[in-house]
Amino acid sequence: MLTVVCAVRNSRECVERLLESYRMQRSPATELVVVDALSTDGTTEFLRASRDVIDCLIVEGDDGIYDAWNKAVRASRGRYVSFIGADDRIAPGALRALCEAAQATPGADFIHGFNVQTVAGVPACLQGRPFVRARMQLNQMMAHVMAAHRRAWIIESGMFDTRFRSSGDYDFLLRSRETMIVHQVDAILAYVEDGGISRRAWWPFRETREARIRNGMSGALANLLYVRAVAGRLGRMLLGMRI
Repeated sequence: MLTVVCAVRNSRECVERLLESYRMQRSPATELVVVDALSTDGTTEFLRASRDVIDCLIVEGDDGIYDAWNKAVRASRGRYVSFIGADDRIAPGALRALCEAAQATPGADFIHGFNVQTVAGVPACLQGRPFVRARMQLNQMMAHVMAAHRRAWIIESGMFDTRFRSSGDYDFLLRSRETMIVHQVDAILAYVEDGGISRRAWWPFRETREARIRNGMSGALANLLYVRAVAGRLGRMLLGMRI
């Protein structure tokens, strides 16, 4: 079974599209777990009214997205677990592609494909490159949204570090990079809306630097990559670019 996890808070305006993208391709081999951090905009009520498509709904306070993810992993029944944001959508055929890949490569820890980044719902660019173990510290080349993680592997690897607010998934992969077994599928797995935390704030750059240093990169190189990333963001802003 494949578990799809979504952590939400005050996402009423967009979560309906996510649920519909799951509803259109759900099967007996999939389940949906939603963790709602005590929304106040009607999200909770909408989710409770959508129990026909949500297999497990957790409504309680949390310490951020990775705390919510850890709760969902513990509550999940799937052999593999995928994560998606409330403002994203599951690509058509993605669930079938992941289930087929999980059956064909039962030893894989991480199954990834491609993401399409969107701006106001309009496709802007394709994300996702093959896994290169030696380059994981330099960048997160694999598309992470809807990538399937073997549930037992997440638990055995210590789960997601809740001290992070946006780079916990990168930190997790860095911790596991030397031994993890990776499989890539030739499929688009999600449409990812531009404008998440990592696109709107500056502190995620600092978190990425911290994750690199914690996982073996020298402080000098981590700082150089940090400066380059900040300069790149500033350059795109000056040019009026969002991507």
